[in-house]
Amino acid sequence: MDQPPQDDRPIRTDGQNRPEAPPRPAQEADRLGLSLLGKLPCVVCGYDLQGLSVRGVCPECGTRVRATILHAVDPDADELKPLPTPRLTAAGLLVWSFAGLAAVLLCWAPRFGDMFEYAFPTSISFTTPGWLGPAAAGAAALSGLAALGILRPTLGVTRRECLLAIVGIVAYVPLCWAILRIALLDRYAAPRYITAAPDPERIALRVLMAGSLIALLLCIRPCARRLALRSMALRLGRVDRQTLLAMVAVVTLAALGDGLRLFSLHVPGGGAKLVQDAGTVLVAVGSVLFTGGAIGVVIDSVRIASAIRKPAPGYRQMLGPRAGTP
Repeated sequence: MDQPPQDDRPIRTDGQNRPEAPPRPAQEADRLGLSLLGKLPCVVCGYDLQGLSVRGVCPECGTRVRATILHAVDPDADELKPLPTPRLTAAGLLVWSFAGLAAVLLCWAPRFGDMFEYAFPTSISFTTPGWLGPAAAGAAALSGLAALGILRPTLGVTRRECLLAIVGIVAYVPLCWAILRIALLDRYAAPRYITAAPDPERIALRVLMAGSLIALLLCIRPCARRLALRSMALRLGRVDRQTLLAMVAVVTLAALGDGLRLFSLHVPGGGAKLVQDAGTVLVAVGSVLFTGGAIGVVIDSVRIASAIRKPAPGYRQMLGPRAGTP
């Protein structure tokens, strides 16, 4: 999280190490002498600044109050970046993240079956249920449909960002198809993934899935990023991760592992097993990290959705009306 804007002018003191504001014209001093009537946590330490003068400093860390106000309040938010349908946008964001996580967890089910069968070969015989593939693909499709709700989260979204988001939503089509095909392979040609020789068809489907995931994450990210900024979640320090970019990196890592598994088919001798195992490890690590990223997206979405349902506070809500004003 970047540090808030600080006033680099020296702070004068009154002889007792207490900051003293420089002299100002009477009208400006009256305007800046307003006290904070609402709760406002300091952007650095979180101390409640309610009751302090807007020209004062935080008694805990010394950050100027006006720096916190500028960091927390966007005075032009209502005019420049309004939310046309905040409830619909919040609902779309939540369904998009939760349905995506459900698809990820459903795709893990056959691999858990493989691991249990590998650990207990004499007592467990796992067969992928017929409903699992359609359920995973259906959850992914629902996530893609819900992404329409964040297609244009604010009126400040550019045409390029809208087009990118549309491309990201279209990328769900090959993703769902690849999920269905892999589920069929798991069910009808079901050697254990951990010990089976690499299947070129399955690897090709996984690479297609990885490409689709990378495309949709990169293309939807600008609109999702605008939602985070508009909701002030980033400004308040509650969402400070680059979750979607990190997920792109781990998808790429898993795809590299699939490439190694495919390459092992052309490696002679005992080196083939070593390359195959290295690829399997990369696939496993990338898949686990991607699942963690999906959980992080859900957490961030809940925080952002709760914030964007409310309008951004303005100066009147934060400072209250001045004396003598209606």
